[in-house]
Amino acid sequence: IESNTTNPAGKNETAGKEKSSGNLPLLLLVEDDNDMRRMIESLFHDKAKIITAEQAEAALDIMRTTKPDLIFLDDQMPGMSGLELIE
Repeated sequence: IESNTTNPAGKNETAGKEKSSGNLPLLLLVEDDNDMRRMIESLFHDKAKIITAEQAEAALDIMRTTKPDLIFLDDQMPGMSGLELIE
């Protein structure tokens, strides 16, 4: 992910590095629907390293040991909902 800033001399600089294949952001995808999970994975497979969980409880276990850069979260899942997870 990049953001451009202007330095005091007025030149554009890149704030942050361009992501290479070894330096992709970590995406935690929490989705109980297999088709939806596969579709989202296909959209982001080349833009992020993806970890998936089918339930909020499994996502909690992952988040105890991993710090994702971004979390895609289904809000309606069996058991704990996505909204309960973020609380």
